[in-house]
Amino acid sequence: MVAVAPVYQRAAASLLHTGAVPWRTAASARAKAEGLAVTLVPAPRPAEAKGIPVMLVQGWACGSSDWGALPKMLALAGNRSVVSYDSRGIGGSPVSSHSRRAATVADLALETIEAAEIAGLSQAHVLGVSLGGKVVQELAALSLESNSRHLANLSLQSFIMCSTSAGGKNARGPPPGFFDIFAPDSISSSSSGSGSEDCQTALVEAAEAFLKQSVAPSWLSANAARPQLLHKAAQRFASAPRDAATIAAQAEAAVAFAGGERLSNLRTAARTRANMGAETVPGTTGGVSPMLVLHGSDDGLYPPEEAARLVELCGPPCEHTLFPGCGHLLFVEEPKLFVKTVSDFLARVEARLP
Repeated sequence: MVAVAPVYQRAAASLLHTGAVPWRTAASARAKAEGLAVTLVPAPRPAEAKGIPVMLVQGWACGSSDWGALPKMLALAGNRSVVSYDSRGIGGSPVSSHSRRAATVADLALETIEAAEIAGLSQAHVLGVSLGGKVVQELAALSLESNSRHLANLSLQSFIMCSTSAGGKNARGPPPGFFDIFAPDSISSSSSGSGSEDCQTALVEAAEAFLKQSVAPSWLSANAARPQLLHKAAQRFASAPRDAATIAAQAEAAVAFAGGERLSNLRTAARTRANMGAETVPGTTGGVSPMLVLHGSDDGLYPPEEAARLVELCGPPCEHTLFPGCGHLLFVEEPKLFVKTVSDFLARVEARLP
């Protein structure tokens, strides 16, 4: 590990360590063979009252290993289990003849539900970052659709959307060329030769460029150790298998997403039914589940206005926290504040449950 001053140890840990273990069950072994690997951090104090598990939904081109220390930190803060997974084509979830890669945000939402079922969850909070935040919106919509059977065995208690957008034709997203960072042509053109070592070096450089665009410039320049931290994270990123077609499909899914309006309409309809005296789900407020939107004030991929628009579309109950001076990767730039903000929100949600 790179040497870092104590004050930056948490940031280093968030970037360089997972603190997670593979979820070992017969069900997960079968699912992994079909292209889905699930990772679990168990509740650290099983003898005490445990919080409801958290399901993490990763961003574009990312997998379980890219969460860093966040799963372990969330587990410790709320004495809860934390589940993450590799989408098919990423990390430990290869695409096989018996499975297919997700091509839409709706597909990614079904993968998330599948991962929760593999982990044996009957209820969960769900937290997604960037593209994962769009997946969370899709899951929230599914939870409100009366004719949807996808969540018959999984109760989602709250929805946390980080560094994301409601989508649609007027939405602002990553700058031109961002989603081409990992394109095969980009990797091959930046390598000096055709050998595997040259391609690996080019992939590390692409991952480092990806990370540098994802953090606030002020965070990166605040300490001399941080560029090296990103370089180490890029090396780890490049060491995990990532299918080029999967990365391209996820990029297209992120750009095509326009589900914020649909979610808004479903939540409005649910509130209307609640106001008319219709039966509501326990733990909801006005017939809809609590939401939390987190965003960095200096996010260079999705500007803060996108978060404000998402909050407006979701309507109450929806909390909104802006992280001053942060970019796109809040859990990397301010890990302690991120975990506290999320854990406090989850505690408030759980206090209202019957």
